[in-house]
Amino acid sequence: INDSLPISCVSCRRKKIKCNKLKPCNQCIKRSIPCHFPSTFRNIQINEDDLTSFDNEDLKHILSSNLRQELELFRVANLQLIESNNKLQCELNKLSTRLEGSNTVKDTKESSNKGIEISGETTEEGEKYYGPQSSSFMIESLKRQKSGSEESQSQPPVEARPEKHNLVEQSLAKKRLPPLLYALHRFDDPDISSDSETWADLQKQNFNVLVKLVNLFFDNNRYYETFISRTKVFEFLHSYQDIKDMEWENDDDLLLFYMILLLSLQKLTPSEFIELNLIPQPAIQALNKFKNYLSKNVLYHSFEKLRHNLLNESIITVQAYILCTEWYFIEQRYEECWSMMFHCCGIAYSIGLHVMGQFRSINSTSKNNDLNDEDDEEMDIFRFKVFFALKSLTGQICSILGRPNPISIQVNSIVLKSSPLSSNQSNINMNKNKTQALLKIGLSECLRLSNSMLIENFMIDFTIDDLLNLNKKFEQEIELLEWFISDEYLSDEEESKDNEGDLLKIDKTNILMDLIVLHINKAKLFEPFVNKFEKIDQYDLIIKNLIHSILKFLELLNYFIENFLNMFVEKYFHYHTRLGGSDLSELIDDNFGKLFRIYFPFLNSSIYQGIIVVFTFLHYKFQEFVVNKDKTDTMINNEFLKLLELNFNSLLNFDRRISGILNSITKLWPSNVAYLMHKVLKNINQIYERQNCNEEANDHLNSQFNDDQSNFEFTQLYGFHLNDPFWITNPENLPHYLSSPSDEATPKSHMNRDSKNQSST
Repeated sequence: INDSLPISCVSCRRKKIKCNKLKPCNQCIKRSIPCHFPSTFRNIQINEDDLTSFDNEDLKHILSSNLRQELELFRVANLQLIESNNKLQCELNKLSTRLEGSNTVKDTKESSNKGIEISGETTEEGEKYYGPQSSSFMIESLKRQKSGSEESQSQPPVEARPEKHNLVEQSLAKKRLPPLLYALHRFDDPDISSDSETWADLQKQNFNVLVKLVNLFFDNNRYYETFISRTKVFEFLHSYQDIKDMEWENDDDLLLFYMILLLSLQKLTPSEFIELNLIPQPAIQALNKFKNYLSKNVLYHSFEKLRHNLLNESIITVQAYILCTEWYFIEQRYEECWSMMFHCCGIAYSIGLHVMGQFRSINSTSKNNDLNDEDDEEMDIFRFKVFFALKSLTGQICSILGRPNPISIQVNSIVLKSSPLSSNQSNINMNKNKTQALLKIGLSECLRLSNSMLIENFMIDFTIDDLLNLNKKFEQEIELLEWFISDEYLSDEEESKDNEGDLLKIDKTNILMDLIVLHINKAKLFEPFVNKFEKIDQYDLIIKNLIHSILKFLELLNYFIENFLNMFVEKYFHYHTRLGGSDLSELIDDNFGKLFRIYFPFLNSSIYQGIIVVFTFLHYKFQEFVVNKDKTDTMINNEFLKLLELNFNSLLNFDRRISGILNSITKLWPSNVAYLMHKVLKNINQIYERQNCNEEANDHLNSQFNDDQSNFEFTQLYGFHLNDPFWITNPENLPHYLSSPSDEATPKSHMNRDSKNQSST
């Protein structure tokens, strides 16, 4: 057939694709473009007019055949997709059925042995995996998945149905309140159904327990009320019964509720467990197991499951994450605490919690606002309080861990309104100071700035003026807080006690705690610069501020512990005789350091760092203390040593007092804190001994002391190296820098060595 040409058309040659060399060619027909051939080929003239072109019927036939082939290919591919879709739908239905079963009480008990099907971002520990951390469990899970897939392939495909349990429907489904009663977990009675009167009575009793736990949460620490509304929490509880299924929009409220219950449950005494009917008295010996089960398997498990399936984040979820960060710290899960803190900051920034533009500022002069403006102002103040609660949290954690603070911005202050009568300037100034103390505004800023200086001193050559300027901020905040615990303020507060609508109530316990933290961090701030600025004119000012901070920290700590023990004795032993005497005393943990850590987790860790500052200061100035025995023109003298000795003996005496109360060997301080206190007292005794030696013996001891600089006693005490003047900025080198090791880690060998040295001396 001479209908074909010896060359491809222009379009096919340009695109370098195969051409059938007909006019029009198959490629041009497919793309519906004109088909042209070159006029010459190897010096041969090509006349396109002599070629026989296809008529319309031929073109239709070619097009229809091509389309039929493509249609057949699409049909085959579509059938394959439908078949694979049916298989996946079968697997989805099985997983949905399994997920439904996890909501029962029986599945809640077994939740520690099974994984949770969840979606969302990764956890604080990496990829999201909630099964037991064992390779055997993972291998068995893979085997079950493989066998399940083989069974699904052997079965005929099930007709596809629409997905039922998507995230939106899960979020709208009403969640139940957590069951906390012992009877709801211990017994699985088949005669008790959800419709029985017994079940209804248990649920009602459980609800009453939840209400009491919320009240205890706010009563145990008044600071929580500064950024969490007790009224809003109870509104959620009391409206719970009226919320219908598929109309639920309270995931964030329930998330916060879980953490409130979790922190409240940790502080319950054995007598309170019985009073609240959480556990019957005959089962009191199982209290510790039951308490741990409620905390981790019920409340925390439910919190994690709900948090990873949230559709939207809100200010309420930020409140929940703040409490969760504190719980991680109490549980000594420090890396998860650090990660949750960053997650919380990320959510706060993403919802614009740091943007404050509508609230009533200090310089605001407007007096008459309409109702809408007041609502906007109230909302902005609420955002303001939550943001500063987050800033206070990050400031304390970063100061303890020695890590950079993720919140580096400073928000302008506001005045919280205490009553409609506070319109004059003096009341506004007083409310401003109360706001700063209640929300820990000054404390968080001082911690942020001092921590930044301690970290950056490796890269920036700070001057003495930089140090003293930051010290002024500490002194201003300390002066403000001391005013609120003074007798003058307390008398004024007593006179205005009957003023209705007063929302700015100062909690003395929190003020004392903040003062101790401020003095400790002020001492931490000056300690690294003791050697650096030793030869400047204002060096005495550094020593003066450091010694004053150390003495005030110890003085306030003794007063704080005294108040804590008074509260503890009244709360823990008031019902001791009535609730069973000896049986109850066996349940009270003899390590009250754990109790103190639960109530004041951040203060507990700061105390240990403050004692380390005292120890290192004595080490740095050992020779000067020996020389300045009777001198009065310097603060490095025996008067300071006697005050240290008095305060540390008083702190150690609290252990003996508690032992006397319980008639058993108990302790308040963890082993590493007690060990370090004894080391401080031992160093003081060594200074006294050196002062009483003659000159010849002193020369011999001086050379021996210099040799001991590389000895274990001075350089390997609990992992830190005293020859590094900036060790305190990197506390992660310390194995127990957070003051929370277990009793199994008691340094017996260290203490035995100390006792031997003392006996030989």
